[in-house]
Amino acid sequence: MEEHKQAQRPAINFSHIVYDVDTAEHPVASQIPQPSLKQSTVGNPDIFRPLFYQQGGPTSLNDYLMNNIPQIGLHAVSFNDKTVIIIYWLHTLMEAIGKLDFLIVWTLMLQGRDNVVPVPCATLSDPLAILAKGPIQSHKLTHHVLSIFGLGLFILRNVFDFWKLTNRILCVPGALITKLRNEALEDLVADGIEDAFMSEDDVLYTCGLATPSCAVQFVLRAKGST
Repeated sequence: MEEHKQAQRPAINFSHIVYDVDTAEHPVASQIPQPSLKQSTVGNPDIFRPLFYQQGGPTSLNDYLMNNIPQIGLHAVSFNDKTVIIIYWLHTLMEAIGKLDFLIVWTLMLQGRDNVVPVPCATLSDPLAILAKGPIQSHKLTHHVLSIFGLGLFILRNVFDFWKLTNRILCVPGALITKLRNEALEDLVADGIEDAFMSEDDVLYTCGLATPSCAVQFVLRAKGST
């Protein structure tokens, strides 16, 4: 898939809606969760879809292909007391790490620190080309890679749960993440790994995805269960 930048088309699809009311008076925005010092489940994110999607905005790949819409968009919804900003993009443009770099650069620009914005790679060069020439060392998790048989078992175990999938918003206080991260680092040191690194994202990923039982316990704790 090739992306051709056209001079008459903006790089970012921007839209802005203004409501002359406070969020508390809006039927959808009034349900936005408030910050909390306790871990908790605070609703279903699907109820905010009317707030996130602009009228006539892209909702499928066909919208991008047929309407010549930029791959990234910014939708702002303003109220008297708050502004909600939604960034949406196609994965043909970037993934999570790319989004992180995008947000870092955007923040630097808003701060007026243009001089420290990283210079992007040249369009005709590929900084990852060397990776295609073969690994120079084995990945540390190579021995955990699923076999074809193991992959089949994984799919069978999860296919039925997929149809019962529900979305929930978890409020996770920073103090809890710090506590879990410190405990994880202590466990790694106990296993003989002295210079271990673990980010806050690693903690959330491990609890929420890598070990479903941990995620269940976390949700139960969030609801105040024992």
